[in-house]
Amino acid sequence: MYYYDVLMRGAGGPNTTLTYQSPIKLQLGSIVLAPLGKRQVMGLVTADSKRPKFTTKTIELATPEVLPPQSRKLLTWLSTFYGVSEATALRQIIPAKLPAKRLPPQTVAAKPRGLGNLKLSPSQRTAVQSISRGQASIYLLHGATAAGKTLIYRELAKAALKTGRSVLILVPEIAMTPQVAADFADLTEQVFVSHSGLSEQERQRIWLYSLQQRSPFIIVGPRSSLFYPFHELGLIVVDEVHEQSYKQEQAPTYQAQTVAARLSELHKTKLVLGSATPRVSDYWLAKTRHVPILTLAKHVPIRPHINVVDQRQKSGFNASRLLSTELIRLLGQVLKSQGQSLLYLNRRGTAAMAICADCGWVPLCPRCSLPVSLHHDAQRLVCHQCGWRDTIPVNCPACGGSEVIYRGAGTKAVEREIGRLLPQARVKRFDSDNPPAESFSRLYQQVHDQEVDIIIGTQSLAHGLDLPALNLVGVVSADTELYLPDFTASERTVQLLFQVIGRAGRSGGGQVVIQSHNPAHPAIVHAVNQDYPAYYAHEIATRQLHRYPPFGYLLGLVVHSKSAQSGQRKATNLAGTLNRQFGFKRILGPAPAYHFKRGGYYRHVLVVKSAQRPRLVEAARYVSSQADWRADLDPINLLF
Repeated sequence: MYYYDVLMRGAGGPNTTLTYQSPIKLQLGSIVLAPLGKRQVMGLVTADSKRPKFTTKTIELATPEVLPPQSRKLLTWLSTFYGVSEATALRQIIPAKLPAKRLPPQTVAAKPRGLGNLKLSPSQRTAVQSISRGQASIYLLHGATAAGKTLIYRELAKAALKTGRSVLILVPEIAMTPQVAADFADLTEQVFVSHSGLSEQERQRIWLYSLQQRSPFIIVGPRSSLFYPFHELGLIVVDEVHEQSYKQEQAPTYQAQTVAARLSELHKTKLVLGSATPRVSDYWLAKTRHVPILTLAKHVPIRPHINVVDQRQKSGFNASRLLSTELIRLLGQVLKSQGQSLLYLNRRGTAAMAICADCGWVPLCPRCSLPVSLHHDAQRLVCHQCGWRDTIPVNCPACGGSEVIYRGAGTKAVEREIGRLLPQARVKRFDSDNPPAESFSRLYQQVHDQEVDIIIGTQSLAHGLDLPALNLVGVVSADTELYLPDFTASERTVQLLFQVIGRAGRSGGGQVVIQSHNPAHPAIVHAVNQDYPAYYAHEIATRQLHRYPPFGYLLGLVVHSKSAQSGQRKATNLAGTLNRQFGFKRILGPAPAYHFKRGGYYRHVLVVKSAQRPRLVEAARYVSSQADWRADLDPINLLF
């Protein structure tokens, strides 16, 4: 009999590594099924062991293949860098189970989009040569929207496949996966799409294929795709690297490009970070750490014409309170010419809030204490935090008045308005209220083939969308995120507007209408001018003044309590402990969280600033061991 220490996937408490017996000799890195209580849990053999004095249970191999050394090293680094147990980190590395039937995963069925017939421009060719021949391991591809970053990715992927090495392409949204996969479908038959929209069994098959396969393949997917057990990676691409969806919110709270950088080191391969609007922190780090920044100019013959409409001028909204006269005129014009239009609004539902005109009553979610939104199609008030629903009141519950009015607007309200103004248009709305069968990733080909005239969507459609017939983009409200209480609000607005503007007329020309209540705001002005350097100079000075990243590190701490008083007390006590035990001087809070009440619990926040990240890792480990607390290292915003 042989004895081994096994790291148990997701095991809590101090005993995350347990000793088991095996009738056969196993290699370190073997993936096993081990009994834990009444369950069979996946685990990883980490060390040989001597026969212990206690009775041991028997493990069995889950698969004969051994986890690659790069994956094992990534596991250890993930635990150390983000201050979590290796058992917690192992949840990212291996699945909860493997499929009973070892069938091959499904390859991409999308037809290639003909990018192989396009020739590289001089700037694209220079970028490919710089990356291929350069000595650096990380490259920031700062390409304007429609600058042709995908063609560069393709050339680099083609070269990696020829050397027998696989390629990983990360995208920020599920909606982008079919389009991006189609861009690479002519390079190899082994192109796989992986995301949470697939069945668990299909994702397990892709994981197992990665573990078993030595011939090259391509995986396109979101941040979780970083943890597939690749044997030989020849290229890693993080497209639209600025997107917030690359941040994991649960432990370990990793940032995708940080993990990708470590993965590129382990595989000794190139990492390409692509964005038209890099995060201010990432751009500063690239400049100070001498990461090559390759700038691509937009190569379309004619830039889109951008018209900014001041929403304060009511005379410009004669036919609709949501859509300006100019935007309606252009929608009709594009419809007549058989082109496509995109209307963007980063807010779901029909109305943002309800209010009683007599007494000022506002309906709040009883579990989250947040204003709920009207969904007129379902005749319901819905909380977008926890999903709580209620019927629409006829009279005000507080005063009995009949003047309950609805203000603001969401994507469903825009859809209704288009139905009223342009009833002949084929309209399709895409947001998280859609059922899975009507998601953009499922209906992409229909949209691409112009079976839809007007597309209405939220931020999932703001980037990476390449539709040849898309001639008009309308931003219903550019101020949706501008005044959020967060140091990245301005940055996020600039990024979204850059991306939305880049959707229009990608083959040349096109129209953009941006509606805003504050068209003179620097974020709006720089986005309209497509002037990222000017915005960066403005924003980096503000960050330095207040010691926000990249001029310091942050640790966000959130406590959940049954009462507001209890939460305030716990947060105050922890702030004192952090000051005494760890010597932190810059602690913001305690303060009510942006989402103060969620799921019946009150939430309070502390934000710790430090110039030394290892001290924050130590504090995160301490706080994570405390009941009711959640730690977020390197938060990308403060909207906890």
